[in-house]
Formats: sequence, structure tokens, C-alpha cells
Amino acid sequence: MKSWQIVGLMTLPVLLIAAIWIWHVEQVRNAPVSLPSGPPQHIITNEEAVVPKKLFIDSLASAQVLVGKPVWLQAGYQVEYFPYKAKHIDFAHQVGVLPGIQQLDVKAIIEQSTPPTFRTREGRGDKNIFVVFTEPGSEVEFAAPMGTIGGPFLGAGESKYYFDDLLYYDDPHKLYNFLPANVWKAIDAHQVIPGMTEMETTMSLGQIQDSGSSDYGNRTVHFNYGLHNEKSASVTFVKNKATEIKAD
Repeated sequence: MKSWQIVGLMTLPVLLIAAIWIWHVEQVRNAPVSLPSGPPQHIITNEEAVVPKKLFIDSLASAQVLVGKPVWLQAGYQVEYFPYKAKHIDFAHQVGVLPGIQQLDVKAIIEQSTPPTFRTREGRGDKNIFVVFTEPGSEVEFAAPMGTIGGPFLGAGESKYYFDDLLYYDDPHKLYNFLPANVWKAIDAHQVIPGMTEMETTMSLGQIQDSGSSDYGNRTVHFNYGLHNEKSASVTFVKNKATEIKAD
């Protein structure tokens, strides 16, 4: 065998290996890119898309914008209310706590000194801010605390106003007009029916609640509600739908 033939036979495998390597590199370069999968994308629900109006009330003067208008309670079964007669709050005879979605027709916003026995979730101050209201179809007036001025939890001259946290300024029936009629019927009656979401149940039974889980919409939640928080119920949610309802 001639020398050039020997060289050719030795070179051929090298060229073949190089060609295969080039083909492999090109295949890898042109292959579709597989991106690492991230957490599942959260789809915003109609309920979550609703952003209730805020008025940023931070003084007795700025709260006067509510006088003569209806508001609706957002913080169900958390706000105490008292009889109001002859411009006097009867602290000795608390009526109870206001249910969620209750319409309050605002008659006045007042600043009032409170007795040592006065207790409220917002905190007793040297004075407290109250909304004076009537319920639809009634002329009987009541007063409910909406702010704190001074006192043991605030410095002298300091104040806290809770209107934006406690109230809807627009009718929630219109804000959440996409809710089915049977759901609104249950909410207005402060009841729970199967299929209600955790937010809808909170609108109905209020915000005095606790759960052993932070997995919103997939847990059991215990609610305390009623005029004097005397009622309770446990509601189990699966995929944010009430599946089991137990009155305790």
C-alpha cells in the first residue's frame, strides 16, 4: 500500500469524527430552549379586582364629608354601637355590634369624651370619634366609634381614624354586582351556603375569625358573629368554595 493511501486511511476517521461533532453542536444550538417552570400563575378573580374607595379621613373636619350620606359597614361584627338621644351617647346600654354590609345613614360625626368603662376594639382615648347614624327606614339614632384621640395608646394630641378600614363608601351590592343573587341573599341574611368563597363568607359572618392554616381558600375557618358575637360557625373551604358548614 502506498504511503499516500496509508495517510488517507488514517485521516478519514479523524474527518468523520469531526463531522459528527460539528453536526451534534449544530443540533444542540438549534434545539428548542426549555425554560425552568416557575410557580403557577395566579389569576386575579373578580372579587380581588374590586378596590373599595378610600377617602383618607384623618380629622374630625375631613370626616364631615360623610354627613347626609349612606355608608356600609365593611368590618362585620367588630364595631360596637350605642343609643344616641338628645345629643348624648348612652354608654351604659350598648346595643351590640354591627353586622357586615349594614347600611348606616350618617347624621353627624362627633367628638365625645368616653367613660373609663368604655371599651372598643379601636381603643379608648381621652376622646373618641363617633358616627351618629340611623338605619334605613328608621329615625332612631345610634352612635358607633370610628376614631381615637389621645389616651393610653396614643401620645397627647395624636389621633387615629378608622373610617377607611371600617366602611364602604359605595354600596357593596354595586361594587360586587357580579355575585349571584342567591349569594347576596345569603350575605344579607348573614348566612353561608355551599359554594361561597372565603371573602363572601367574611362579608356575611364578619371578621372575628381564626384558622389553623394560612392557606387562604383551602382551610377551615372559625367565625364568631351575631349581635353580641354569641354565634359561631366553622366553614371548610376547598379551592375557595365552602364545602362544609358547621354551626358550633
